[in-house]
Amino acid sequence: MKYFGSHAREVLDTKGYYFAVWAPNATAVSVIGNFNHWKPDEHPLFVRLEKSGIWEGFIPNIKREKFINIIFADSIIRKL
Repeated sequence: MKYFGSHAREVLDTKGYYFAVWAPNATAVSVIGNFNHWKPDEHPLFVRLEKSGIWEGFIPNIKREKFINIIFADSIIRKL
């Protein structure tokens, strides 16, 4: 799917980034980086209701950073 990863979007006239990952066995997924002081509870992603294993979310008012990561509840950290 071409929408996995991070993509600049505008939602309700607010610029930000949309994030999507496929993590069917994860129990939680968060976006972390300098913008939120690497705090995993600040920007959680939400699993889709159709049980596809896709986690997604929109974070408003952030700029593209070189060091944005996705953290999975199973302790695997992967850079976007």
